[in-house]
Amino acid sequence: MKRSTLALATLVAGLALGAPALPALAGDEATAAALLEAKAPTVVTVKFVVKMRHPQMGDQETNADARGVVVDAAGLVMLGNDSLEPGGGMLRMMMRRRGGGSDLVTTPMDFKVLFGSDAKEHDAVLVARDSNLGLAFVQIVAPEGALVAADLAAGAEPKVGATLYGVSRRSRGFDAAPVLGRVFVSGRVDKPRPMWSLDDASGGLVGLPLYDVAGKLVGVPVQQRGVEGADEGGMFGGQDMGLFLLPLDAVNRSVEQAKKRVPEAVEKAKAAKADADAPKPEAPTTAPEAPKAPETPKAPESPK
Repeated sequence: MKRSTLALATLVAGLALGAPALPALAGDEATAAALLEAKAPTVVTVKFVVKMRHPQMGDQETNADARGVVVDAAGLVMLGNDSLEPGGGMLRMMMRRRGGGSDLVTTPMDFKVLFGSDAKEHDAVLVARDSNLGLAFVQIVAPEGALVAADLAAGAEPKVGATLYGVSRRSRGFDAAPVLGRVFVSGRVDKPRPMWSLDDASGGLVGLPLYDVAGKLVGVPVQQRGVEGADEGGMFGGQDMGLFLLPLDAVNRSVEQAKKRVPEAVEKAKAAKADADAPKPEAPTTAPEAPKAPETPKAPESPK
C-alpha cells in the first residue's frame, strides 16, 4: 500500500472510532485532503448586518459575513468576536486619534447561517459575545435535525515551533469551497492570560479549531488585546493586539456558558418574529368626512 493511501485509510479508521488519527506526515497530500474532508462539514458561513452609529457619521448599515464552527449538534455556532464588527476596530483607532473613537457604536443583527454551498439561509440569533476571550456565539433558531459538530473535548498540547492546520471556507462568490489554512506557533505569553502566539498574516482561521499534523485538536485562534495601557504605536497608535491560540479548557468554559443562554435567546427571537408576522390592522382606505359646520341662520329681511 502506498504511503498516501495508508494515510487516508488510517484517518478513516480513526474517524469511525470517533478519534481522528492522522499520521504525522508533514506535507503529505492525502493527510491534508483527509483533514479538509473530515472537518469541512462543521464549518459554516454566518451572514449578518452591521449597524454603525456615530454622532458625526450618522447611522450606516453594511452586509457582512464570517466563518463559524458548529460546536453543538442543536445548532450553536462559534466564531471570532471581532468578526462581528469588520473594520470597526481600525475605524475606532483612527477616530481615537481624533478624540472620538469611543463614540462609535456597532451593532450586529439579522443573523443567517448557511451550510456549505447550499443557498438556504437559516435564521439565527446572537447568544453571547465573550469579549474577554475574543469569541462569539450564534444559535440557529430552528435547526433541521442534529448537526455535525466539532469535538472540542480532546486535544494536544501546543508546542512552540509547530505548524497547525485549520479548515475554513471561501466566500459565497467562490461557492463557499472548504480550504485548508496553516499557522505557526511562534511563542507563549502569560498576560493577559496563558496563550500561544501565532504567526498568521491572514487571520482567516479566527474562531475556528486548529489541529496538529496528527489531526489532534490543539486550540482556537482569536484576536487578543494586550494589557490595559499597552500601546503598539505606529500610524494609528492603537492598543497592542495580535492573533493567539486559546487553550481548549478556556474555549470549553465559554461554550458551556453560551449554551446556558440559548433557550432565552431563542425564545426572544421567536417572540419577535411572531410579533413581526402578526397581521396589522388595516388603515381606512378613505379618510372619514369631517363634520359639517352648522349653517348660520339668515338674518330676517327688513320690511320694505
